[in-house]
Parts: sequence; C-alpha cells; structure tokens
Amino acid sequence: MMKNYTLHVASTVLEQREVSQLRVEAYRVAYGTTLKSFDFLHWDANDDWGCVMYVRDQEGTAIASLRGILLSEQAALEQLFDIRLDFAVPCPVVALDRLVILPAHRKKGLSSLFRYHLYSASVHAPIGCLAFTINEGASRIAMQKQIGFQFAPASTEHREQSPYDNQTRVLFAHLPQAACAMATEVVRDHMLIDPAQVALAPNFSATLQQYLQIAPSPANTPI
Repeated sequence: MMKNYTLHVASTVLEQREVSQLRVEAYRVAYGTTLKSFDFLHWDANDDWGCVMYVRDQEGTAIASLRGILLSEQAALEQLFDIRLDFAVPCPVVALDRLVILPAHRKKGLSSLFRYHLYSASVHAPIGCLAFTINEGASRIAMQKQIGFQFAPASTEHREQSPYDNQTRVLFAHLPQAACAMATEVVRDHMLIDPAQVALAPNFSATLQQYLQIAPSPANTPI
C-alpha cells in the first residue's frame, strides 16, 4: 500500500538544500515582507551538528521539517534561542527549532508526527529534557501543557537585532526526560495522522536514537 508520507533524517547535500528551500518557502508565506532576511533559514553549522528531520509527500516533495540539537550547557541553549533564563535547565537538552510546514499541509498533524518519534526515542536517552520557545498566547500551548511541557517567561531584553518584527513575549518550554514516556502516549492518542500511512526511511529510527545517545561535551557544542 502506498504511504502518504515518508519520514527522513537529512544527511546528503541534496537533502540539505531541499530543507533550506522548504524553510524559506514556508517562512516567506507566513511572514511575507515583515521578515527582514531569510539568510538565517539556510543550512548552517547548527544543522550539521543537529538532527534535522523532514517529511516527503507521495510525490516526493519535502513538505515539513523540524530540527533537534543536543546541547550540553544552558549557555549554549540560551545562545541558540537568543534568550536569557533565570532558572536552571536540566542538561543535556535537546533544543527543538526550525519547525516549518508548507501551508497546504498544515493542520494535518505533521508536527505531532515529528514529536511522537522524538519523545519515543528520548524515553531511554541520557538527556535532561527537550525544549523549545514559543510566543505567548499561541494556540498550541494548551496541548503542550497536556503533553507535559512546563512553561516560563524568557527574557529577550538583550536583543539588539532580530529577523522578526515581533513584540510578543517569548515563553520557554521544557519537557523533563522522565516525562517522555507519558508524552509519547499523549501525542499518539491525539495524532491526526494514521501511523499506517507513514513510512520511515531506512535507518531513520536508528539514526535518531543513536543521535540522542551521544551526549555532547562543552568543547563540541555548536555556537
């Protein structure tokens, strides 16, 4: 039976270019001329260090992507998200960012598809938590709280420049590693996508699990 989607981890130069193009297209539609530059969306050293997942549709087109970066220290986390926190975050931490979905494929559960596999792979991983940032008032916060994420305000007062024209308060969310098993169950119970309609590329699961098992040292954490 033909699968509707295939889940991959980007590794080749061609895949890297496809992910970059996907990010730019998704942000161009979402932000239009309010985005000052698209350069920050191009594949960079953080992508090389991270684990970049993406989804192809039946035509083989890349339609959604999410990046996870394993960081050993809170300072690196704050630098990546360009925030400041007044509390300790359990490390190592998997920082989730660069979630993009083409407009025609939004609200189909693709974000949950990424997260389901990430949480599942993190159940036995030697990490402290998974984390992301989100604008205050976003509609998906309620569901993320149900999954087990804890939210707190993040300071952005230090920012001098930003690619966004955005004055909304930023929230920092983190999911303790001990909560990943329950989070996996909650996401599975609420998924809009039938797992039978999703194919996993060869070595997808093994690559993801292997990545989460390699705790970074401060010396090789990306900047």
